[in-house]
Amino acid sequence: MPIAEINKQSLLDYCKDQSVVRSSLLLELEEYTWKNEDVPQMISGSIVGTFLQSVIHMISARRIVEVGMFTGYSALTMAEALPDNGEVHTCELMQKHIDTANGFFHRSKHGKKIYIHAGPAVASLEQLPAESFDMAFIDADKSNYLRYYQRCMVLIREGGVIILDNMLWGGN
Repeated sequence: MPIAEINKQSLLDYCKDQSVVRSSLLLELEEYTWKNEDVPQMISGSIVGTFLQSVIHMISARRIVEVGMFTGYSALTMAEALPDNGEVHTCELMQKHIDTANGFFHRSKHGKKIYIHAGPAVASLEQLPAESFDMAFIDADKSNYLRYYQRCMVLIREGGVIILDNMLWGGN
């Protein structure tokens, strides 16, 4: 079948079918987000989660910085892929989202790997030590992406990886 004939939903369904099996807590967190948040489509979801976990395994990441946590789905997904001594340092502005995420993190054996930095992400990132992370995942307000990227370039070790979600938001 020519690629032009493959519709977007078919492609998304294929990607979901090929994604790793998610923990019951991640499934519950996704369901909670869709039922309780005003903009639930901001959740990373299984396709992004599988990609993040694949990168973590490929580079043997141990320390990750995340910019933009929302309800905690991506942070928990990444924590599940890390070794026991791994860490996810995640930045979140909204207390409502921090409270939701903490509720789920405390129920997971991987929650102890997650450190939440509350407040504006630009300020939080400035407090983190240079070259101390293996990977960065940027998924926050698009107006500050360049600032987040520039700071993450300082935070990521040589050979590390920076992933920008929705980098070409709206074609820009």
